[in-house]
Amino acid sequence: MGSGFGGYAALLGAARNSDTYRCAISINGIADLQMQIDHGIVTGNKALRRLQIGDDPAKLARDSPLKLADKINIPVLLIASAKDWQVQPDHSKAMASALTRGRKKVEYVVIKGANHDLERQSDRVKLLEQVEAFLSAHLGAGKAS
Repeated sequence: MGSGFGGYAALLGAARNSDTYRCAISINGIADLQMQIDHGIVTGNKALRRLQIGDDPAKLARDSPLKLADKINIPVLLIASAKDWQVQPDHSKAMASALTRGRKKVEYVVIKGANHDLERQSDRVKLLEQVEAFLSAHLGAGKAS
């Protein structure tokens, strides 16, 4: 489980190591590196995004969870903040679509009015309720470790 870059890491871990984890949670996570670079272009942050992420198309594809969705074999919870300008909600939406097309177990939740940092108490409560329900369903008592 992670948020932002941590959400990216959770998705990449699910794609590369599904046998290691029982489920994954991405909160406002990056799903596609090229999409994140493109968003940087829109916000005027093109050079910084390319410097941070790189520009080798093969590496971008190899390291983008969206391109690896078919390799994910564990349940995934995607939580997106509707007003996130740091990691566009399009990342979670695209990942949810890819997982659904691949007949993978995915839950997709958009927190309306929330920003990247989930600053409002009501947004954090919604997040925690979703995480608790998801973890209870996939790591609940009586399941094998």
